[in-house]
Amino acid sequence: MFRFAISFFAGLVALTGAAEAQNYPSRPVTIIVGFGQGGPDTNARLLAAQLAAQTGGNFVVENKPGATGMIGAETVAHAAPDGYTLLMSPASIASLPAMHKGLSFDLQKDFVPISIVSRSEASFLVATNSLPAKNLQELIALAKSKSVAYSSTGIGTGSHLRMALFGQANAIKLNHIPFKSPGEALSSIINGETQIQFLTSSQALPYLKEGKIRALAFDSNKRAEFMPDVPTIVEAGAQPTNLDSGWNGLLAPKGTPPEVIAWLEKQVKIALQNPGLRAQLDNLGLTPTGSTGAEFAVALKAAVDSMGAAVQAAGIKQK
Repeated sequence: MFRFAISFFAGLVALTGAAEAQNYPSRPVTIIVGFGQGGPDTNARLLAAQLAAQTGGNFVVENKPGATGMIGAETVAHAAPDGYTLLMSPASIASLPAMHKGLSFDLQKDFVPISIVSRSEASFLVATNSLPAKNLQELIALAKSKSVAYSSTGIGTGSHLRMALFGQANAIKLNHIPFKSPGEALSSIINGETQIQFLTSSQALPYLKEGKIRALAFDSNKRAEFMPDVPTIVEAGAQPTNLDSGWNGLLAPKGTPPEVIAWLEKQVKIALQNPGLRAQLDNLGLTPTGSTGAEFAVALKAAVDSMGAAVQAAGIKQK
């Protein structure tokens, strides 16, 4: 009788969970972004708008910037695993395990990858318009004679690691000034507070087109099709960073019902087939992706490995 009661209760819970999954989403879904405006925030807002339009659900974006995305990731890792709190994150989140000993979550065990929303071809090395150096060779010469400051979106982020590796590869010392959000870091370049920065395509393109900043080089083995006049770092006569290109992906807390994960994965894929959304991402220099959760899991593991190596190469000590 006791075993029957336990089995009955377990079955009832399972049926209740399945019913809730079938009615998902019945209330607002919050997509947490661990950074301020720009970058993953832009991806989250574009995706949320399209998901709302195609499903009739309510998808909202909430920013929780700080600690290289750790605050946002912690929020989602410890949220109820019901599909109503999700995380939109860039690949730089993969640097967290190598930077922090006491993380309250395991990036690969406490999250369920849903889908890679977009990929970025590579990053542009951009400069403030007042920088005396007009090309990469002049920048390297300048950095060997005086202090050159670069901005990033935080310690251990892609923009930090990429520049640290660039400085190391080209035997120059650069002054790092971290900011809490992509928008703040970008503003520092535009107003001349800092001199250089690595920016993803989505961050750089609008301001390059408006002439508010200059592109010195593209950190890839080939030129960007959408900015063909910008040389690669190698073509410009310097050593590249060899850091993998980035992605922006959607994740859920561990334990989220498989039916909800499957629904979200399907809806993200449908959303990224929408011509309007694809055009918006294309205009930002991003490649609409819509991967499966399994494909995202492979990419996440690869990013943890490569970012961990980059953290060590950049000389960042684990805290």
